Amino acid sequence: MKKRLLCTMLAFLMLAVLLPAFGRSAEASGETHISAFTLETTGDFETPVAGDPITYPSDMIRVASTEPAGYESAFTIQCAWYDRTNGVSYYESSHATGTFTPGDWYLYVFASVYSPGSSCVIDSANFQSGGSLRTIMLGGKQFTVGSIASEFICYDATFTVASEGVAPMFANHSLIEISYVGENYSKQLIATGDSAITYSLKSGALPTGITLSTDGLLSGTFTTEGTFNFTVEALNSFGSDTLDCSFTIEDVTRITGFTLTATGDFVTPKAGDPITYPSDMIRVASTEPAGYESAFTIQCAWYDRT
Repeated sequence: MKKRLLCTMLAFLMLAVLLPAFGRSAEASGETHISAFTLETTGDFETPVAGDPITYPSDMIRVASTEPAGYESAFTIQCAWYDRTNGVSYYESSHATGTFTPGDWYLYVFASVYSPGSSCVIDSANFQSGGSLRTIMLGGKQFTVGSIASEFICYDATFTVASEGVAPMFANHSLIEISYVGENYSKQLIATGDSAITYSLKSGALPTGITLSTDGLLSGTFTTEGTFNFTVEALNSFGSDTLDCSFTIEDVTRITGFTLTATGDFVTPKAGDPITYPSDMIRVASTEPAGYESAFTIQCAWYDRT
């Protein structure tokens, strides 16, 4: 009830500002009664962040159609913000300026027919009786019809402005990996900043067989050779940061087993003997899969513990 009373008060305050500018009476004879209209936006409304300057998104909103048709240009869209936490109103019509502070805010959208020379009014009785017209989606946000008159309809939605915080930041802005087809992989990406941080693929393509979770875990098994370049974005309500990744995946034969043989016994050295390395006595006798004996190199090293 308090919210509706507030919306009505805001609406009439808005009208008090707008009416003198256009100088027309509401119910003139011969006016067309608008029985329905639709609003659309060019993008989603972003929840403000504390410290941002107050702006009015009326340039994102337009009347897309009317019944009867052809009266879109008769409408004027203006907005107002109400800071519920501090009890302060900001009207676009008076170009009120300020900054968003933490707390709950209402955004009011006024669709009015105060355009100069317009010859139409809103059929308020029709809008009030239509249950489906009580709420609408604008810019990804649900707005509720707060006040209706023959001159305007007021819609409102709540926005919760969070305290100022820290945007995500990666310690390093690049990740380079070289791996092999068939190898398992798991790496937790970490960006500092206020929670909750979500991770997503911003551009490029992940290596085949690898997935990225919203909490930043890259995991899976590489299945295809090639070079994969992609960018991961870390995002919270205060900003975002990106990580550029380059993965080179090679398709190589994986040796699952091999045997070593020697051409003779190792003779324990005696004091004074020159140090020799018996690698020439050792060879790879067989591998699994077979035929890769020549891929091995045998080398030795001595360590004098004393």
